[in-house]
Amino acid sequence: MEIFSSRKEAEEEIFNVIMTDQHTQRTIDAKSAAVKACGDLACQHDSFLKTLTIDDAHIIAWAPYIEQCVEQARTAQQDNHQSKGKGSKDKKKGKGNKNNKAKHQGLGELRSILQFAIVLSDSIFFPTGGGQPCDHGTITFTLKGSHCAGLNEEDNDVSIDVLVRDAQNIRQTCILYCQPAAAAASNIDIDIDVEQMNRMYAPFFLRSPSSPSEENKLRRLSITQNIDWERRFDLMTQHSGQHLCSAVALSQYEIQTHTFSLGEASNSSYIDFVIDQTLSKERAHDVFSMIEERVNQHIRDDMLMTPTWLDPLVEADAVVLREKVRSRLLPKNLTGAIRLVEIRSRGDGDGHGHNDENGEVIDCNTCCGTHVPSLGHLQMIKFFRRERVKPAIMRVHFAAGKRLMRAMEEMHDNQMGITGILSCRDVEQVHRVEQLLEDKRMKEKEMKALKDKLSNFHVTEVVNQCVCVSDNDGNEASLAVVDLGDVDMSYMTMVANASMEKIDRDGAILVLVGGEDGSDEGSFLLLGNKVVVDQVGKDVAVMFGGRGGGRNGKFQGKGVTLRSALGLVKDFVAKAMKAE
Repeated sequence: MEIFSSRKEAEEEIFNVIMTDQHTQRTIDAKSAAVKACGDLACQHDSFLKTLTIDDAHIIAWAPYIEQCVEQARTAQQDNHQSKGKGSKDKKKGKGNKNNKAKHQGLGELRSILQFAIVLSDSIFFPTGGGQPCDHGTITFTLKGSHCAGLNEEDNDVSIDVLVRDAQNIRQTCILYCQPAAAAASNIDIDIDVEQMNRMYAPFFLRSPSSPSEENKLRRLSITQNIDWERRFDLMTQHSGQHLCSAVALSQYEIQTHTFSLGEASNSSYIDFVIDQTLSKERAHDVFSMIEERVNQHIRDDMLMTPTWLDPLVEADAVVLREKVRSRLLPKNLTGAIRLVEIRSRGDGDGHGHNDENGEVIDCNTCCGTHVPSLGHLQMIKFFRRERVKPAIMRVHFAAGKRLMRAMEEMHDNQMGITGILSCRDVEQVHRVEQLLEDKRMKEKEMKALKDKLSNFHVTEVVNQCVCVSDNDGNEASLAVVDLGDVDMSYMTMVANASMEKIDRDGAILVLVGGEDGSDEGSFLLLGNKVVVDQVGKDVAVMFGGRGGGRNGKFQGKGVTLRSALGLVKDFVAKAMKAE
């Protein structure tokens, strides 16, 4: 098996293998019955299935490929190891420029990672779809039975683990994208060797016998899938919460859902609702507060949330799909039964979902995602914030279950921290902050008045320090070189502009510097005669031990020898003015 240069090439190989099994010369017709299509996967029948072991298994298709990824964080020790051992090698492979570009952009080190695209007969890993991100986890492949050269010197079981980093639904086929666990744990670049890869992994993956008579010659393969349960439960809790919120908004107030996000990297998700553009802020607050209350009542009632499948080719099912199902756009070229998720009350059943067919159905929606079996698992839903992102779109941020608990804990910790900083009770925080803001406004007003007085003083100082400089034609101009003390560039610019208005002679030039008292570092500003300032600006920056930029009679920058070089700069600028 060759190693493909991209994920796309690996996917093409996957479907080539599925369409015609090159190892057994069997067509997909014989094999496809053993391959579960997306919509009929194990995870979509039982969302609480955390592990799945299949003995005497075989892999439907696999393809190794190289993925270029940027490592976000590396320790200094790893960087030193990389620079000592990999520099010349990366340059030979032509990676040097890419790595330098990635580093320059602050993204980290560009690495080539060995990955596998794998298709199994069934999957508890949910592939990204329906607005829900994919599952992560591990797969353990275990060979059992007779000796296999290169893997084990004894007649023992041999296992390898791969990490599932991604899962996608492509042509109704669940493709798992995996990284060898050993390579992920080492977190260092490894040479990709085809022979070594085939020796280490091919015995696990190439399990289809070339003929029935060879079946007993092959060791048995066991495949165990384990999902990251914390991730699964978090995402399906938020997804189930979204279904419930959208259903209540539609049934109670005829408010449609435009789109949603499950907030994979944050503590809150959001739903974009389509609202009347004339809806006032106060009325919107009341409406969504009532939706939130009704949603949590359904959670307290522990309503059932169950998947079912309808075949659009069956007339009875087609009627239900047309008349009773809330649906967004279905994937193109979708074939076979359509999966629905239904929310209904428990009715007259036994409290465990049995004989509850007569319960009230509040939502029936096409969806491929994983969901809780009953709403009690959501514990509670809270709407955190509402924002009108468009005139007719109201974005409502929410969280449910453990994510809500984490968000509330964060808010509590933040509140306790703020209470400590403000030295007040939590109920006094708003009033205390308002007081601080008012104090800040008053102090800023006082500072502005003092700054105006100080600037008037500095303007007078600059004008008084102007000296007359005559050029070769006898034309006179003013030059002032002044240290304004511990001031910033905006203040220097204000003083310079005000000073220029009070200087009578044309062609005047001002050289102003500012920085911390007792330090030679700080900022400088040249303002005045366009010809002279544009001519001497860069040279003045060098004399100040720094750099800067500007044009049209204004040049500014920073330096490290400002005060010690003032005299030299004054003489240099005066000389340039005389020669002008």
